[in-house]
Formats: sequence, structure tokens, C-alpha cells
Amino acid sequence: MKTIPAILCVCALCAGCASVEISSPGSVHPLATGGGSHPGDRAVVVSDVGYHLFRSVPLVSGDLRWDEEKNDVAGGPVFFSNQARIDNCYAALQRVAEREGCDLVNVTFTDPSNLNLEFVILGYDEIQASAILRPRTTEK
Repeated sequence: MKTIPAILCVCALCAGCASVEISSPGSVHPLATGGGSHPGDRAVVVSDVGYHLFRSVPLVSGDLRWDEEKNDVAGGPVFFSNQARIDNCYAALQRVAEREGCDLVNVTFTDPSNLNLEFVILGYDEIQASAILRPRTTEK
């Protein structure tokens, strides 16, 4: 009977820890871009989740390292490493912007201390970075 909760915990820890989501072109409200209207703007959100023991022993987090073969973030779990950090989210944002041929506008991050949920032993962090992808213009 004790194995069922243990199996559920392992499944929860290994479930989609890192993600990159991009909206369709033109779906960004003008207020999100500071009032300017840019028809090719898209929103992008990078998120990463990490679990740890006693606030210091990393168990698993999402893998935001860039996979050259897929031309995207790796996205799977990384065990015993804390990858859920703002610098990793920002690096993933930059790589996505380069891949899409866009500049990043209005980059924002969540405050990790606001989403830090502590249970008695197991802790959870979620880091999110969002931005507007604005297509680059070639001016001559």
C-alpha cells in the first residue's frame, strides 16, 4: 500500500519540468508591448521547475540546455542538478529569439521567492521568464 504514493511521487518529479511556449503572430495585445502596434509580435514563456530536499539537495529539474540537433531546449528532466535558475531561463529566451530571428522586448521574470513552496521535506521552485518576440527589421 505504501508503494502507490511512492510511485505517484516519482511520476510527479519526472513530469515535464521545462517548457518553452510561443504564441501565434499578431496575438499580443498592444498594451503588452508598451502601446505600440507590431503585427509580427509573439509572446514567449520559458518555465522550469525544480524539486529539492531540505532546500539544499537538488532532486530533479527541467533541462533548459540547448539541443543543437533539435534546435530547441532539451526539455527533459535532469537528476541531482539545480537547473531551475533565472540565468538558464534567460539563456533559453535568447536562443529562442535567435532561432526565430527576433529581438526580445519587455523581458520579465518571476520572483523565485514568491513561487517557492516548502513542504516538510520536499521543496518546489518554478522559474518563469517571458518576453515579446519582435521580428528584426533590416533597414538600409
